[in-house]
Amino acid sequence: MEQHTSSKKFCVLSVWRHPKLFIWTRIIALGAAFSFVLPIITWAFDSANYLSSNPYMIQVQLLGKNLKLPEKFGKIQKGFQGQNRMIVHVQDLHCNHEVQMNIARIIHYLAQEHELGLVGEEGAFYTVNTSKLRTFPIPEIREDVGDYLVQQGKLSGAEYYSATGEHPVRLEGIETPDLYHASAQQVRSFLNSESQGLCCDLREFSDQLKPGIYNPELLKYDNKCSDY
Repeated sequence: MEQHTSSKKFCVLSVWRHPKLFIWTRIIALGAAFSFVLPIITWAFDSANYLSSNPYMIQVQLLGKNLKLPEKFGKIQKGFQGQNRMIVHVQDLHCNHEVQMNIARIIHYLAQEHELGLVGEEGAFYTVNTSKLRTFPIPEIREDVGDYLVQQGKLSGAEYYSATGEHPVRLEGIETPDLYHASAQQVRSFLNSESQGLCCDLREFSDQLKPGIYNPELLKYDNKCSDY
């Protein structure tokens, strides 16, 4: 049975390699290759949910205008066209000055181009009040102080923009206090001095193994990374 099946497969392949069908084989193969490289030409493509490295391939409209985020500020990973309301979820890196300032720029862009007025903030409860910094009369000082606090991890990018931005936005905390505190307590239960000591021991042990595993170039590079 297996031998018979193999011979049939061989016959099919032989037919496709026939000189009269060679050009059609090339066309079909080329079409299949294009369907992988450019999935927009296939029926399976759904532009609203397609994950792409090109942010401008994802078309989502907000107030009748396409949402096209400047690539130097961030990249649109996924999009889904809803009905009446738009939610923009910004993934960030906490206490990173460059990331937080880019978030402030994203909020400015959305406020200016798409009339964004409400920002929900992670790790906060109720309304976040930045009026003390925002009402300071000298804009340059507001920006300098806000920038310093972002560098220190005391302000988020959203809070910085709320305090210094051109367009007023309302910051609302999105956390439920009881759930947030319970989660924080769980983290503190294992992030204690004992667990941190074990991490230090593990790091020292791995450093001792590196000279016997890394080649000289990689070891030199790792040392520079550690120094940095």
